[in-house]
Amino acid sequence: MSRDQRWALGLGLLAVAAIAGIVLRVFLGPPADVATVAVEAPADGDEQVAITFAGDTLLGDAAQQVMDTNGYDFPLRQVRTLLDTDFAIVNAEGPITRLTKPSDPTLDYSYNALPPSAQALADAGVDALGLANNHAMDRGAQGLADTRDNATTAGMSTFGADDTIETAAAPLLVSTDMGDIAVVGMGEDFGDLNRVSETQPGMTVMRDDRIRSAYFNAKAAGAEYVIAYVHWGDNYQPVNPQQRGFAKIFADAGYDMVIGTGPHIVQPIRFVNGMPVVYSLGNFMFGSPGRWDSFGAEGYGLVATVVLRADGAELQLHCIVTDNVKTGYQPQTCSQKDARTVLEDLSPDVTVKNGVGVLPLLGLTPSA
Repeated sequence: MSRDQRWALGLGLLAVAAIAGIVLRVFLGPPADVATVAVEAPADGDEQVAITFAGDTLLGDAAQQVMDTNGYDFPLRQVRTLLDTDFAIVNAEGPITRLTKPSDPTLDYSYNALPPSAQALADAGVDALGLANNHAMDRGAQGLADTRDNATTAGMSTFGADDTIETAAAPLLVSTDMGDIAVVGMGEDFGDLNRVSETQPGMTVMRDDRIRSAYFNAKAAGAEYVIAYVHWGDNYQPVNPQQRGFAKIFADAGYDMVIGTGPHIVQPIRFVNGMPVVYSLGNFMFGSPGRWDSFGAEGYGLVATVVLRADGAELQLHCIVTDNVKTGYQPQTCSQKDARTVLEDLSPDVTVKNGVGVLPLLGLTPSA
């Protein structure tokens, strides 16, 4: 059964349920408030839309001294051109707030970035922050509120964490001439202090019912494409069985793509029941020193751009060096030699030309 057929079947079931007076709130979830952002058509008349996803981002922690000396824009100077597309999303791996006291003092790692970092991200081209991760609540409910306020002041949207279950799960709807694209933010269950509930703010946890509910809410809001932007996996480790299990649930629910963050390293791209899964982008600009050597891992990241054209779609992949020991907290694009090695290892379906990987996305071909 195709995704369109599953969507039609879902609507049919809703109609039958309405006639029969059956309540399906457990499966579909409550209706969500959808944040809609319009993308203007390119002035040059180029008929395409490009939406960029980057990985874990924190302009703070050990990078703070470097920014105090060189400016908050310093960490992004070498990679900001990769965000120069129609819309760019990063995973904000830590609240943007002046609060410094951890909400959970037992954590080994607890972060915050200062408010000027929000404007630095926006100035570099970031349009939205994904908040569905294990550090969004490092400074508690007030830290989350500060993050949303600082993002809004800088002109960025947020999604994936909020005050209520409904608003935290609400998809970000990017309205384009090539169709509306919904981006759903979710993550693993990182514990009581992180997950949103009926009584506290937090991030949206991946569960079968919420995965399906978010998809139906996105479709009901008019989305032609639904992309999951998820936080999962083990730090500096290969893809684990839990990631594979969730990937299948997203595919079965009808999603067009899953893009992952969390492990701090690049993980491969695979097709699950025809749906592309970018298991991990790795870091974008993450301000902690990093522990790649301790795990025998490589300090690379990906910047992935979904390009929709009238005649088809593709995923463009750029390789960046993210090991802060090597970069001095200023990520940079990979050499063409390193880019070819990293990008060709992602998937046999990725071709590399001039240091850029390209993966055809047949399932995202715009409707006529």
